[in-house]
Amino acid sequence: GTLELDFTYILNNYASPILIIKPVYDGSKISDFEIIFKNETFLSQLNYSITNYKFYSEFKDKITDKIDWIGLAERALKNEMLQPVVYKSNLVNNWFRMKMQGLNGELVIITLENVTNEIAKDEALKDSIMHDFLTGLPNRAKFSEDITSYFSTAKENDTFTAFLLVDIDNMKGINDLKGHQKGDEILCQSAAILRMFERSKITSYRFGDDEFMVVIPSAATLDSIVNITDTIFEAFQMKNIYVSGGITVYPSDSEAEEDLLRFMDIAVQCAKKDGKNRFEFFEPNMQRLFIQKLNMQAKMTDAVLERDLYLVYQPQFDVATGELRGFEAL
Repeated sequence: GTLELDFTYILNNYASPILIIKPVYDGSKISDFEIIFKNETFLSQLNYSITNYKFYSEFKDKITDKIDWIGLAERALKNEMLQPVVYKSNLVNNWFRMKMQGLNGELVIITLENVTNEIAKDEALKDSIMHDFLTGLPNRAKFSEDITSYFSTAKENDTFTAFLLVDIDNMKGINDLKGHQKGDEILCQSAAILRMFERSKITSYRFGDDEFMVVIPSAATLDSIVNITDTIFEAFQMKNIYVSGGITVYPSDSEAEEDLLRFMDIAVQCAKKDGKNRFEFFEPNMQRLFIQKLNMQAKMTDAVLERDLYLVYQPQFDVATGELRGFEAL
């Protein structure tokens, strides 16, 4: 027998939301689009909120006003190949991937795909990539993503932003002598200390194996930065965790991320050289001394490799008797 196909029945039972619209003309110009069909899935996905709407303009901005609905529909009508658009529906608080396709220059077919779960998985994955598993703090990748916003906020408000690099002293020794479990415990305690400052809009990041980055935004004065960093240092002392820290300030030290990170590291090295368990603010003189040290290390390495080092024995005499009493090897 002949099978009669009921396309309305088929479309209403189709898994994807479908909307079919046709242009409404004002003279030669399209003024709106009339909804000539919406399938059951389309209505249910939008919680039947558009059941009684007859024209495109009546509901499009209620879904989202971030999309040029009319412009896209006009382009689809001209048989342009449009890329899918992902948007969040204000009506039902879900994410959709929307595709428009023209049909013979007379109709536009709109299909939707609910991608809320997909977006949620992407967000969860991004969140896991941007956070440190052990401490739960955001990580270095998240800091790199956030730093430009710290710069722009400081510029807009004409304030300072301080960056404090905290390095736990003797971490290798702790891991070697007491085990990595004890080392992890100290890292988690350190993260807990830094979290106490979150209410002051201070954000901390796990920056490396034994390093944390602390960002102090929107500071009105340099004195206020000193007060905050002193308080952070004291919080570590109260928990008997010994730390060395280096502090740089945007924009007074530099306006470049690369410079600030390098200056911070130099300040930490100075803190460690000066006996550890202290915070140091970066000063330009530190960079000069650091470069001198690097140059000296490079020259010494070259001298050893080229066999340029040799011994000279300087005789030493007793001043009173004039007798030889030994040699100094140089």
